Order: sequence, then C-alpha cells, then structure tokens
Amino acid sequence: MVDSYPQWFKEALSVNKEQRSIEIEGALISYQKWGDSSKPGMVLVHGSGSHSHWWDFIAPLLLEDFQVSAIDLSGMGDSEHREDYSPELYGKEILSVAEDSGFFENGNPIICGHSMGGFMSAYAGLISNKKLGGVIMVDSPIRPPTYDYSTHVRSGPIRRIKTYPDRETILERFRLTPEQECENDYLVRYIAEWSVKEVENGFQWKFDDTIFDKLGFSHMTKNQAFELECNLGIIYGTESNMMSEEILNFIKDNVSGNTPMIAIEKAAHQLSVTGAIPIGFGGDGSVSLPLIRAASRIHNGLAVLHFDSHTDAYEVDPVHKYDAATQFSHVALEQRISVSNSYHIGLRGSTSSQGVYHHGKKLGYNLITMNDFLDRGHDNIMSELHTKLKGRPIYLSWDMDVFDPSCAPGVCTPEWGGFSA
Repeated sequence: MVDSYPQWFKEALSVNKEQRSIEIEGALISYQKWGDSSKPGMVLVHGSGSHSHWWDFIAPLLLEDFQVSAIDLSGMGDSEHREDYSPELYGKEILSVAEDSGFFENGNPIICGHSMGGFMSAYAGLISNKKLGGVIMVDSPIRPPTYDYSTHVRSGPIRRIKTYPDRETILERFRLTPEQECENDYLVRYIAEWSVKEVENGFQWKFDDTIFDKLGFSHMTKNQAFELECNLGIIYGTESNMMSEEILNFIKDNVSGNTPMIAIEKAAHQLSVTGAIPIGFGGDGSVSLPLIRAASRIHNGLAVLHFDSHTDAYEVDPVHKYDAATQFSHVALEQRISVSNSYHIGLRGSTSSQGVYHHGKKLGYNLITMNDFLDRGHDNIMSELHTKLKGRPIYLSWDMDVFDPSCAPGVCTPEWGGFSA
C-alpha cells in the first residue's frame, strides 16, 4: 500500500514528529507534535468519531510557519474514554495540549478544528484565560434557531460499535460521514487504518459510541463562535452538504465584518480528501510566492508557466528581500520548482534595472519575449510547452499587463505591444 502513495504523501508522512500524552481530568489524552519549537503554535482538532491522524498529511505542510500539535480528543483515537463528556471539558483538553506543547511561550496559538472539532475549538477560545491568535472552524455548521432539522445530514458516528472478525473486514466497512465521493482512495485507506483497534475477539472502531448521547451534541448550543474575543476564521467546502446557503448566511450575519469566510471549490465535508485544485486571486506580486511554496510541498517537479510583460525574477535586494519583482527569484532560489521546465512568456518593455533577462536565464528559466512569440508563432511555442510540460504539475500565473493596454488598461505597469486576443 505504501508503494502506491504519491510522493508528496510519502514525504509528509516521513516528517519527524513526537507522540505525546498528558493526563487531563482523569483521562490520558494523546497527541502528536511536529515542528520547530521557536515558531508560533497551532493545535489541530479532528471531527466526531475521528482522530489526530486525519492531520498526518496536512500538519507537515504548515511547518514553514508553525509548530503543530494534533490532539486525540477523549473518547476518540488513542485517548482514553470517559464516563461523561462536555464541550467545556473538550475545550480544556485542547488548551492543555497547547500549554503542554509550549505554544503560549511563543506568542498566541491558533486553534483549528474540523466539523465537531470546530465547535470544541470555539469552546476552547471562549474559556481560555490566555490570549489566542484565533480560532479556525473548518466546515462546522452553526445552524440558525429556525433551522429545519428534518433536512439535517448527520455527520457523526451513528451506529453502535460491533466487533469484526478480522482487520480487513472492518477496514472494508470504513465510510466517510456524511458519505461523499473521494478519488483519493489511499487517503481514505490510510485514515481507516488508524481508526481501528484489536480487541479480544476481533477488531473494533476506536471511538466511544456513546459520545453523542453523553455530549448532547444534537441539541447543545453551538453559536459560541459569535462570542469569541479572539480572531475567527471560517473555511467550508462549496459541495459540503453540511454548509447550506441558510447556514452560511446565518454565520455571515452574526460574525464580525472582518471575519474571513473562505470557500474551497468542489470540496465536500471531508475537505482534506477531496483533492480540490486551488485558484488564487490577487495582485500577482502578493500571492504567487506563498501559493507556490504551498503547492510545492505537495507537487514534486512543479513548473511555473508565467504570462507577464515582466519576469518578476529580479535580483533580490539583501535589505528589502520581498517585493512584486522578486517572487519568482525566491521560488527558484528556494528550489520550490523545476526551473528548467518553467517559463516566462510575453516579456517586453522597460525594466527598473539592468540585466533582468540575464538574471532570469541564470536562474534557469525559459524566457519568451513578445518578439520571440511573434517570430516563432503560436503553434511553435505551444508545441514546445506541450513537450516540456506534459504530465507535470503546473503553477499557472497571469499578470494582466501581459495584454496590450488597449485591451487591459487598468494595470499598475502597462507595457505596449502585448497580447490582444
């Protein structure tokens, strides 16, 4: 099975981490910890019936900016079960893991929870007596008082645990809840492997099947996020059957105006397994560097196909390192991409310093000016791109000033003689 994993997944799983545990209110709580202890902290909280290993292939992608801990809430994963459960108790578990991880020693940690974990993260934010950097709720539906529960899609474990005769039989029974299509079978299988335990006469799921009853989750108040004093962020999947238009509008009407609500297109409730393709919008010089850094952690051999009148691969100023003109220098110098398979197309016009094209070529980029494009012709250029880039992951970037100002006049640095169709 491991041999069938894509390279990015293997690399994520190979990142060093610690397995830790801490006793909280009489129960041993397990968690995993990754990263540099000098960086800001983030606690990742799984959903109902789940476990910390849902984050195994996500946490390593965050390590450039954070140290990360992923908790097994009590009654789930490898943490001990309790006689009773409550949102306040889960909030205390989350904050205790943040404390035990040393996150409060390096500033204000962020708590990020998925589904039920989002609500418990909000409870943690509400009861914390220490400042948090914020709470992120991922596909956690805060329903309005008028919500019609006859339309409700349950997302938690709803069947009582039974014992299966062998490991393969129970793994074949594993399902995402609510059910959704998933093209990435290896992700589902990996999560399933961590969801079971061997017992005396067979195999069972790890979670406590009485959690929802003891927690009173179906009727408990879930709008604590509206009362948070720390920052709040909302992430949801556009195909999620948990986040209806009614629910999204209710959330929008009750959070502060500066609360980011980020939609992941074509993603259902279990966002991490959907394989959605990200699309970024914004100033070309402000978004490409972080987007490529993120994409390169997943996609080996990533190539850049950059349509622009400028290379944005100028020499890096040692004092003022980051600006719109150096982003593609950074990704080359950081070895984030396959530079020899990357292109800047549509180049022309003035530059603010000498040797810009020479520096781009020195980095290894392929440069195609507008004159080159006109001389060689569309078909010749497209044939080269097809040959070099076929089967390779591509970061595609368009700067509007690649077009002639007669077509796109409202740009920061217009250059005459660009594409017109």
